[in-house]
Amino acid sequence: MKKNCKNFLFPLIVIWILGTLLHFVYDWTNQSSIVAIFGAINESVWEHGKLAFWPLAFYFLLQALQRKLSWKDAAVGAAVACWSAVITMIMLFYTYTGATGLESLVVDIGIFFFVTFIGLLFGKRAAAKPGKSAATYLFAAAAFLILFIAYLIFTFAPPLLPIFISAV
Repeated sequence: MKKNCKNFLFPLIVIWILGTLLHFVYDWTNQSSIVAIFGAINESVWEHGKLAFWPLAFYFLLQALQRKLSWKDAAVGAAVACWSAVITMIMLFYTYTGATGLESLVVDIGIFFFVTFIGLLFGKRAAAKPGKSAATYLFAAAAFLILFIAYLIFTFAPPLLPIFISAV
């Protein structure tokens, strides 16, 4: 139990705290352009994906910096964690709002907690899996970079699609 707390539960709680803070940091910094890259700048589904993306990416970066994971395995973990969290968030949000016609802050918060749990779980498992090929590492790095670049670009130049439009 102690090992699980140290290796999963503690990082998950830190990810939840960081993600929650990222929801507010843009307004706290008088809408800083630099902070806009990391924090949600509006109430769109896309912007809320940052709340999961950045803390999960930071976790795997930290694992590599502390030499708990190789850079290659950290890239795999980050790619799997971030993509699974962001895709699951989008899927769950549009499924529940489409099915019920309602939006609920409580459900939205629950989705955030769930997708970061799933992202961390899947990312850690993917990073720890032995015998990955060079192509796997390359694909993971490319997949992570695509999502990273998409967050950079679409923060400042979002397409006119519902996922990028603020509900408020």
